[in-house]
Amino acid sequence: VISWWKSRRPEVIECEQVVYDETRGYAGRFDLLITPDSPMLVDLKTSKGVYSSHAIQANLYRLACTASGYPTPTRLAIVRVAADGSWQEVEIPINSRWATAALDIYRIGGDIERSLRSNVKQARKGAAELPLQAAA
Repeated sequence: VISWWKSRRPEVIECEQVVYDETRGYAGRFDLLITPDSPMLVDLKTSKGVYSSHAIQANLYRLACTASGYPTPTRLAIVRVAADGSWQEVEIPINSRWATAALDIYRIGGDIERSLRSNVKQARKGAAELPLQAAA
């Protein structure tokens, strides 16, 4: 991180801030909001790559920054930091649709899980009431 910091020399607007979007019902904590010229949200990662989940998360942070009253980031980036100190900065496209669609899918997944748990519970109850049948 130090080599990225020395290379970038960012002016920090906010660091490690909890943001929330009450309307959409989620919250999170972003790493950095910096400004070389316009607000850029930076999320630091130690993963082996930059993944779609990182892009979704950065876009969710962007929406929550605005909803929380922070400056709206006009740029998003993932800075992937390796154990040896090397780093890679990857610009993330701003796409609110990715963020809201992922949030919807996450919530639908929760609905499905709750429904399945209820059905399994009912099936167990129903199975307990049925006489066991011998295997053929």
